[in-house]
Amino acid sequence: MDAGQCNDADSAVQIASALAKAFNVEVNELPLSLIISWYEQKAVCVLLALLHLGSKGIRLGPSLPAFLTPKTRETVERNHIVQVLEQTWWKVSGKNSAAEILGLNRSTLRAHMRKFDIRKP
Repeated sequence: MDAGQCNDADSAVQIASALAKAFNVEVNELPLSLIISWYEQKAVCVLLALLHLGSKGIRLGPSLPAFLTPKTRETVERNHIVQVLEQTWWKVSGKNSAAEILGLNRSTLRAHMRKFDIRKP
């Protein structure tokens, strides 16, 4: 689903939600991809909202917008991983684990945890 500009992202999310309800599945179970143009700073707000809603399979690219610095991207990525780990009570692998929710293999998740110095409190 090509949302074009950020202003259309809300409509795309509403359509995906309606489809999920109609098919009695979760949004992440639908065979959809949401494509948003990254030429506006409000795209960051859309990205953060999608992450907060638990959207999976989010890909940025083909290149990052100039206002999304590597440090900002790392902060968003780190915070998202921590949020999912907390949501799963720090269950890294297995059914309903952080790795499963993030769509990562457990060794990849552990590598990210080392990279970002994420430790269970």
